[in-house]
Amino acid sequence: LGPIIASSSLTAFGMKGTIVLLIPAVLMPLIVLANLKELNRITAASRGEKKRKKELAEADNWPAFAKVTAVITSRSIVNYGMITFIPLYFASAMLLSEAAAGRALALFSVVAAAATLFGGHASDRIGFSRMIKGSYTLLAPLLLLFPLIGNIYLALLLLIPIAVMLSSAQGATIALGQK
Repeated sequence: LGPIIASSSLTAFGMKGTIVLLIPAVLMPLIVLANLKELNRITAASRGEKKRKKELAEADNWPAFAKVTAVITSRSIVNYGMITFIPLYFASAMLLSEAAAGRALALFSVVAAAATLFGGHASDRIGFSRMIKGSYTLLAPLLLLFPLIGNIYLALLLLIPIAVMLSSAQGATIALGQK
């Protein structure tokens, strides 16, 4: 939602539109404060469960943890790169307005959010490792192809599988990191 709200308010009101971003910045702390008692209860229960699991668990697997950390770091670099590249690409190379470039970023963000949600369920079925390897293997050629597309509609269409492949393995990666 962030890119949609930001690009819409900036397009409509210019830099003064950034004041709209104060709404979620003020609302979220209020929501957290209103639910602090429940959040503390959940945290305490989680700590007790983690302590029991740690007592039963084997030694930490640092090589596996390093691999998961590398995957998370790489994914973050690519994700932030895309968030920066998409509006610049559509505004500069495709000669779209800033508002249209913002809508392209919104498309990417919404698809990525949905892919994160559904990717977790898919990971449960096919396995965490297979999900991570499969999605990132398919992502690589899509990323190479994206800047070569000269058609606005094909580029927009290609954003969908890029967002899916980039974000669908996020839940699996987090789950592996917790093991």
